[in-house]
Amino acid sequence: MFLETALKSRTLEVCINSCSENFAEIYDKILDDHRRFAPSDKEYKKAFKRRLDLRNEIFSTISRCYQSDLKMVQHYHHKNEPVPIWAIFEIISLGQFGVFLQTMNNPSRLKLSEDIGLLDTSIDSDGHLLHELVFFMKGLRNAVAHNSVVFDCRFMKDNPPARIKRFMHKETSLANVTFEYIDDYLALITVLLMKLGVAKTERKKLIRQFGEIVDALHSQIPISMFNRILGTSTRNKLQTIFNL
Repeated sequence: MFLETALKSRTLEVCINSCSENFAEIYDKILDDHRRFAPSDKEYKKAFKRRLDLRNEIFSTISRCYQSDLKMVQHYHHKNEPVPIWAIFEIISLGQFGVFLQTMNNPSRLKLSEDIGLLDTSIDSDGHLLHELVFFMKGLRNAVAHNSVVFDCRFMKDNPPARIKRFMHKETSLANVTFEYIDDYLALITVLLMKLGVAKTERKKLIRQFGEIVDALHSQIPISMFNRILGTSTRNKLQTIFNL
């Protein structure tokens, strides 16, 4: 959830600095990825529909928030002013934010990826890694937000994109990141925290706390059950990411 806030903040900086805080202007000048394709291309139609659906969902979310008396939204409507992009980011879901990133045009996507430290032409020359990461982390984020079970990765609905696996291998040198076990998500979170400039002491504290939970579990259940839950390489993975 910290990552969600941090990524939205970085995205706001790119949008406001290069365009405006007005959603209508951002929609016209930044959320136009469909222009990469010719109108006759089937990808054009898909990208354009994605853009239209995003706008409709954002307006629908604003409407619901107004009806539920959310002061932040009502304030702007009562002043006859558009709800600014930073306020919109406060109320949209992580999935909608992922679509926002996906709909950004190539220059804006690349700028954002570069600012975060994700731009790597050998893995992601078009800036699509970030929205893939957001979509992939959505299940974990929602499970955490709703205090659901996470230890057995039951929140994972889709297989991780190959690009995310390549990214993790390059950043950590871990060869067996499959995201079948929760420690792989810890590794991903650690890498993203590192990219966002979170201090090494804070990252190590997180890994150390996770390691204490792992040790407690190891002492309380049979080793065969422990291995089914966490696999057989947890300690090696923790040591690797601890040293990042």
